[in-house]
Amino acid sequence: MIGTKNAAGFAEEQESSVVRLTVHVRDALGLHARPAARLAQAAGRFAADVEVSFSGLQVDAKSILDLLSLCAPKGSSLSVTCSGSDAGEAATVISRLFENALFCGDE
Repeated sequence: MIGTKNAAGFAEEQESSVVRLTVHVRDALGLHARPAARLAQAAGRFAADVEVSFSGLQVDAKSILDLLSLCAPKGSSLSVTCSGSDAGEAATVISRLFENALFCGDE
């Protein structure tokens, strides 16, 4: 297992085709419907399995309802695990979503 930081500065652990990273919810309303939909849409573009964990609950990132069930408020740290042939690409796209101002309602 190799621990690194990706181009976005998020911590990643890589083990063959598994990428783990931690992202932070910056939206004032937390992980609500709009960012959950964007995340599910982005995750759905990849063959990789994408799972998000928060507060002991692990869900499929390709499901909006699963993501909403996390009830992750602003400031939450979410663990994301991507596994599969395009896991690295999926992790990069997801990390960019969380750093992107369009994903954050603060502005």
